[in-house]
Amino acid sequence: MPNQHKWHKEIKAWADGAEIEMYKGLNDDIWDDEPHPNWHNINAQFRIKPQPKEPQYPFKGMCEIPYKHWVLRFYQMPNDLWYSEGMDDAWMKEMVEASKPQPKEPQYLYVYQGIGELVLETSNTIVSNMERIGKIKLEVDDD
Repeated sequence: MPNQHKWHKEIKAWADGAEIEMYKGLNDDIWDDEPHPNWHNINAQFRIKPQPKEPQYPFKGMCEIPYKHWVLRFYQMPNDLWYSEGMDDAWMKEMVEASKPQPKEPQYLYVYQGIGELVLETSNTIVSNMERIGKIKLEVDDD
């Protein structure tokens, strides 16, 4: 059997569509994508690009909640319990519920009538020398 090329495994994987990386670091472990590897470069080091590891648990869902200077991540387990390191389930459910969009409060234009004029105001304050005669409910966009 003839000797195989030094990068036989990597060449075969590349031909099958795998991504290849080439070692670029001198003091650090730096690997960069190499779309067109030069397999005959005697100084080059190649490897098949490692694939991200699958999560240990099959999560039904995940929720990220911005909190101060970081993001809290919560994972919903198959049994519908929520998991996040160091936090109990009840607290996490409360945080997830709090992060859901809340319905917007209705907004109104308040109508005031004075002598020979109508005034529309966005706040329900007393307008001097005018009588409040009604209010108009505004539609609120969900943007």
